[in-house]
Amino acid sequence: MLYFNVVANFLPVTLLIIMSIAGCHSQKEYGIVDVDPDKAIHIPTPQRKSRSNIRSAKYYFQLGKQKMESKEYEASNFYFKKLTEQFPNSPLISEATTYLTRNNKILLEVKDMFDKVMRYQQTGRYEESNRFIDFLSAKHPYPDLIEKVRVIKQENLVRQGLIVLKILEWDWSDREYSFEYQRRNTVIKGKVKNMSNANLAGLEVAAILYDQNHRVISRKVLPLTDDIFLPNQICDFEIVDNRYANTNYVEVEFQTQNGLVIPLK
Repeated sequence: MLYFNVVANFLPVTLLIIMSIAGCHSQKEYGIVDVDPDKAIHIPTPQRKSRSNIRSAKYYFQLGKQKMESKEYEASNFYFKKLTEQFPNSPLISEATTYLTRNNKILLEVKDMFDKVMRYQQTGRYEESNRFIDFLSAKHPYPDLIEKVRVIKQENLVRQGLIVLKILEWDWSDREYSFEYQRRNTVIKGKVKNMSNANLAGLEVAAILYDQNHRVISRKVLPLTDDIFLPNQICDFEIVDNRYANTNYVEVEFQTQNGLVIPLK
């Protein structure tokens, strides 16, 4: 009998102690050691590294050199400048600075020659402009410059009358029905031949719709071809425009990307 009384009195106290311990554990906060508040030790959360820290001086140097070797001097300078700004104590700084100076010298020379190309074009000295273009392209054949001067040279040839196209055949109709758009359209079709001795690129064909008073109703422009238009080559063209009830006649023009109209033979 005495045994049962002891157990009965002791059991509630034991349960209270167990519950107290369990509750204490459930209330613990991670990151702070469970000691005296005055002596608490904070466990820092790991910081994420930024992308700029991941990229090294060698990374920027290699990119700068690759762009320099492919004659993309502006892009090359961008990476070399990143290196010098973010890693001023890198042993690669000296070599990167040398390349920056070299790139800037080339870019300055290119700018000077390009300014002459434009000045000759604007004053009607197209042959001299083209001579500088040929010299510049041979000395500094990097992609952006080549495309820029190609467009200028082509326009010089147009202004000299050395680029001529010939329309072999063409017609238009505003009675063709489009099942896609559920309406009638104005369709212009034809064939054009390159009569010049130059390879042409970036040409456009324009269809101009007029009313009876010779006023423009619509003017639609599309690329003539995505390929190089070779000498004596024949190219098909087609333009689909809306149908206008007051359309009286249609004209076709060919032009450069800058809108310079090419003469027809």
